Amino acid sequence: GQARLFGAAEVIPVAIELSEDAFERLRAEPREWVPGAITIDGQHFGSVGVRLKGGASFKPITSKAAFKIDLDRYVPAQLYGLRKLTFNNMVQDHTKVSERLASTAFARFGLPAPRVGYAEITVNGELYGLYSHVETPDERFLQRVFPGDGGGPLYEGDYDQDLWPRFIDLLDRDAGEDPGRRALARAIAGLDRAIPATFNTDVGAVVDLDQARRFFAAEMALGHWDGYANQRNNYFVYLRPSDGRLVFLPWGTDQLFRRTTDPFAGRGRVFRMCADWLACRLPYAETVSAYADAIEQHDFAAEIDQLWRVIGPAQERDPKTSTNPERRADALEDMLEFIAAHPERLRNALRCLDPSADADGDGTLSCAGDCNDRDPTIYPNAFDTCDDEIDQDCSGFTDDAEACPVCRTTVAPTGATFLLCHRPESYSGPTTVCAEQGAELASVRSAEEEAFVAAAAFARRRTRWFIGLRPGDKDDTWQWLDGAPVDYTAWAQNEPNGNGGCTVIDDR
Repeated sequence: GQARLFGAAEVIPVAIELSEDAFERLRAEPREWVPGAITIDGQHFGSVGVRLKGGASFKPITSKAAFKIDLDRYVPAQLYGLRKLTFNNMVQDHTKVSERLASTAFARFGLPAPRVGYAEITVNGELYGLYSHVETPDERFLQRVFPGDGGGPLYEGDYDQDLWPRFIDLLDRDAGEDPGRRALARAIAGLDRAIPATFNTDVGAVVDLDQARRFFAAEMALGHWDGYANQRNNYFVYLRPSDGRLVFLPWGTDQLFRRTTDPFAGRGRVFRMCADWLACRLPYAETVSAYADAIEQHDFAAEIDQLWRVIGPAQERDPKTSTNPERRADALEDMLEFIAAHPERLRNALRCLDPSADADGDGTLSCAGDCNDRDPTIYPNAFDTCDDEIDQDCSGFTDDAEACPVCRTTVAPTGATFLLCHRPESYSGPTTVCAEQGAELASVRSAEEEAFVAAAAFARRRTRWFIGLRPGDKDDTWQWLDGAPVDYTAWAQNEPNGNGGCTVIDDR
């Protein structure tokens, strides 16, 4: 049954069959469903949906592709109650155990999370090798982890998406019903109303705070640097029907125990409220301390050794793997060294916890990011009033609340019009923001324009500001996105160096 599929006591054989047409369609449109057949654990399903998956880990169908299988897409079918299957290629995890360790750790912490087993896949008889088999977050999953309370909507957050009003229509709903997304909007409105003094009532009315604190602490304790708390990535939120409150669920746990994680550093909106505001910061710190102890006490080396006894033969004969024995050994050694040092690292970071140090009584501390501990209207995640040139929310930008205009217009002495758009983004984000304004990332045509733009931008925040200069079609050539000729540049020392894939103005 399901326990065997996700038990990691054996590697389950999986055979995927695709017609020549379906194979070619996956080559051309890898995320579109195609018909296929699958045999798993000895059970054959002759008409299923197959598509590829993956972000940074994506591989084409001719390589180490990762798969989504929908048993129920064309004809009613299920396997031990499962209708959807997820097979990850683990190309970013040379230990091959990260997702499984996450699954068992979240279970020990009493937190809902997908189960993880292992499979060995063939496609049309060709060996594709070892895969993790990750429980798909869907209606059946919700019924398992929330018995009697699993009928609510489940939303998936993509990279940089968070619980802000602008994302209400963008988060993917993967299960359940939410007419007009009213339940999600209600929860986000509760976050919008919150201030430190009312955190437990306002946020507690729309978020299961005990579960959220434990979820954030678990991500930090496991070094899940690419999750919700740190990166606003790889997460689900579930709206529990019994009380309408949000519950966080992990995803994309294939890179655990790899990077140092400050338990108070992260970008997720609810996490930042919790880390910055004393009403949540203090109990959260207690949970981090408890989980640091739990990490220290668990025998990860034995768990990893047992897993490799199971998966080792399949990994050794995997023809599509990029993980050779030396790389695997190095990755496992690095993981165990990280685990050994991480509990003490977490404990040493549990500082800035004295409520008496809150000089203005606003529920936040200067050592925790209160940029003006003499003014109770200024603190991290406060409501930032538009057009007053005051940074109430301590973001580093003035006037950058959700309701404030994203872009401000300024005209240089040369007559060129520039929009200064404050929302932090990756390089692809600003190009989208500019397109929404009917513009392109800026071209800077002279030293006079550069001085003007830099002064105006740095008055808003001393940070890197993206501009529209990109590599040309030939080596060592450049072009502006708006087509203007490149007759002026002012490179910093050791630039351009080919790193980052973007061009910025900064104050070096």
